[in-house]
Amino acid sequence: VYNISNGRLPYLYNLPVAFVVTPLFASDIFIVDKFYSSQNDINQALILIHECSHLTLSTIDYAYRWQPEFALLNEDQHMANAASYVDIIVNTCLIDTDASFL
Repeated sequence: VYNISNGRLPYLYNLPVAFVVTPLFASDIFIVDKFYSSQNDINQALILIHECSHLTLSTIDYAYRWQPEFALLNEDQHMANAASYVDIIVNTCLIDTDASFL
């Protein structure tokens, strides 16, 4: 996991909280401290789980939990969607916890 400061961010249309660049860095996660450090511990863990799913399960980002499109994903899309794994954890293990970021 690498912490990226403001001056070291690549040019991206929307700045993420964290990201992976699997073709170039097959086992690395980059976090943007400006956004990541303001998250509570649970959200930080969920962010890392989301990014790890990209590295270990080759998931993609069809939709995030907070997007309306998330509810419209079919089963195959959910199995390939990084946020769906976070959703399972939140709905199974963190029912009474503030896990609102992803």
